[in-house]
Amino acid sequence: MNTITEIVWPKQIIAAENVKNEKALLQEQTLQITLNEPNLAVVQEGGYVVLDYGFELAGRVRVLALKGSTRVRIRLGESVSEACSDLGESTATNDHAVRDWVVTVPNYSDETHFNSGFRYVRIDCLEGEIALKSVVAVYTHYAGEQLGSFVCDNATLNKIFDTSVRTVMLNLQNDMIWDGIKRDRLVWIGDIHPEMMSATHVFGRLKNIETALDFSRKGTPLPQWMNNMPTYSMWWIKILYDYYMLTGTDDFVRESLDYVVQLSKQIDDNISDDGVVHVDLFLDWPTHEQPDEEPGVEALALLAMDAAAALCDAFGVPNQAAVRAVAKLKKYNKVATSAKQAIAMQYLAGYKPNTATLTAGGSAGMSTFMSYFILRAVHETAGGKQALAMLEEYYGGMLKLGATSFWEDFDIEWLKNAAPITRLPKKGEVDVHASYGKYCYVGFRHSLCHGWASGPVTYLYRCILGFEPLSAGCKRVRIKPDLCGLKTVDAKIPVPAGIIEVHAEAGKKPTVKAPAGVEVVFD
Repeated sequence: MNTITEIVWPKQIIAAENVKNEKALLQEQTLQITLNEPNLAVVQEGGYVVLDYGFELAGRVRVLALKGSTRVRIRLGESVSEACSDLGESTATNDHAVRDWVVTVPNYSDETHFNSGFRYVRIDCLEGEIALKSVVAVYTHYAGEQLGSFVCDNATLNKIFDTSVRTVMLNLQNDMIWDGIKRDRLVWIGDIHPEMMSATHVFGRLKNIETALDFSRKGTPLPQWMNNMPTYSMWWIKILYDYYMLTGTDDFVRESLDYVVQLSKQIDDNISDDGVVHVDLFLDWPTHEQPDEEPGVEALALLAMDAAAALCDAFGVPNQAAVRAVAKLKKYNKVATSAKQAIAMQYLAGYKPNTATLTAGGSAGMSTFMSYFILRAVHETAGGKQALAMLEEYYGGMLKLGATSFWEDFDIEWLKNAAPITRLPKKGEVDVHASYGKYCYVGFRHSLCHGWASGPVTYLYRCILGFEPLSAGCKRVRIKPDLCGLKTVDAKIPVPAGIIEVHAEAGKKPTVKAPAGVEVVFD
């Protein structure tokens, strides 16, 4: 397992009732219970304490108690309001990972509970009295070093980059890469394209990515579709190709080529001569069963089949099905008209939608899952200043609400009269976590740490730095910064040969230090 654990003490007490000496829980004490403890927090029957660990984390809760109680309720929350909710209230749930549990805490005990994603812990004493020495988080996270970085003269963009990295890092669990650490602790292969891109840009070659790709391939013998969704098999091809370009993993990719060829044939068999894909459609939840879903899926299919053809060509493996599919898909003539994610996908696939809609309402209609594609399309059509403004408005909005990791979904309309997730709402304020969300992520079921929301990493690397691998394994790369109003950018980009360092200033040629064996072009 390429994860490590560390102990995190609570940083502050959010609320306490019928508790004596609750501040003892903030003090770092030796994590060993003894017969006599001079510094205990005592929660009386009917009392409770709400603890804040300072940031979103994945892991468990360890409770050290001198005097136990027969029944204690422990609740986790990604927001304060979730930690104080009852099951069923605003869809508060134990789906995927238990986060609301009544347990027995014995005398002189040291016990560990749960395995979930959270920032807040609430402990209620239901019977008797409990004397607590410590309630610590056992934080489980990726053990590798962060190799990539991005620092500019805009503090908000720096925080967005760092929070995006932290979001995807938290989802590098179980030697896989997950969607979320509280809910959707699964390998939804279609969803991990933005996660793969951001993670590989900052951590380099990742066993987690390769394990997840292999897991999905081996668990989906053809003619099955990955995750039972045809478009997710298309995403798998796109992920494999983009990962290969970044890492040059010939050994890993070679094992999948026969599957790529056979999957390409299966996809091609479902495309008619007029370029229409005849499979169950799914691009993302906001476009599902909407008019723009079909053109969005067509664009995804074209990107995937282009990737399949290029990947097989790199290894000298014939893939006539992919070439045939590309030719047919280019005949498709419908365009997306309103959904920004579908318009962006069509634009990037080479279709000709009306891209003016991409900037309508600023970041209104943005998608956490599809953020990189939208921002890149805006950058290339309306300009980088517009794209950066949308990025700052959208992701900065989550930061304003107290996010320390980025969410499964977000809409800038949620900012209106909203309480931050770091406290309970006051009278007249909106509880963002309880009140919003759609489809399968309504209310407290909504994940506030979702790896697919890490798209800003790839956007800032690919569009602001202008970084692009031109050959597999980044043996030849383009660096063409477009600062778009920023004054300076300093960045590190991990590639198989080492680290590329970039210093860019507005109006000047960038300074680039590249490891031996890496050719850098600037146009």
